[in-house]
Amino acid sequence: MEGHEIRECVSSPQPFNITIDDLLSDIYTMSNKLSIGYYSCNVFAYAYTITVMCTTVPGLQRLIDRCVKHTLKWMFKFGIRNIKCLVISGNCLNVDPLSYLYGKQIENVKSLEIFGVIFEDDSSGSQTGSMDKRTDMKCGRSLYGLRDMGMSYPGMSSDVKAYI
Repeated sequence: MEGHEIRECVSSPQPFNITIDDLLSDIYTMSNKLSIGYYSCNVFAYAYTITVMCTTVPGLQRLIDRCVKHTLKWMFKFGIRNIKCLVISGNCLNVDPLSYLYGKQIENVKSLEIFGVIFEDDSSGSQTGSMDKRTDMKCGRSLYGLRDMGMSYPGMSSDVKAYI
C-alpha cells in the first residue's frame, strides 16, 4: 500500500500527534545533538512542522533516513516540496552538501523561516534578515497606529510628519 502525503484536515491533529510522538522520541535518542545553552536537541516539532538539526552532514542524513523509516511504518509521506535544508557552515564548505528524502534531492537554501524567526547562513554571524523583518513589522505597526493623529493623507503638514 502506498503512503499518503500529510494533508490538513479538521480531525487530523490528534492522529498526527499520536503517530509523530513515536518519531520524535526515536530521533531524540540519536546522537549528534546541538547544544543550545544547557539543552541538547536534534528535533523541534510544532503542528505540522518538524525541524531536524545535526552537527554533521552524515548525521543529518541519518536523521532524515530515520524519518523516512517512520513514514513507511505509519504509511504516510512528507511532501518533498515542503522540505528545505539550511547548512550553516560559515563558508567552511566549498560545495553545498546534498541530502535526500525518498531518493530525491532536498533543496538547499541560504535562509529559512521557522515560526517567524529567520535563520540564515551568514559567515559574518549577523542575523540581519530576521532583524530587518521584525523592524519593518514594528515600524509599520507604529506608523499605522499614528494614522488617527493625522499621519495619513491629507492630515498634518509634511514638516510635522517628517519630524515624527
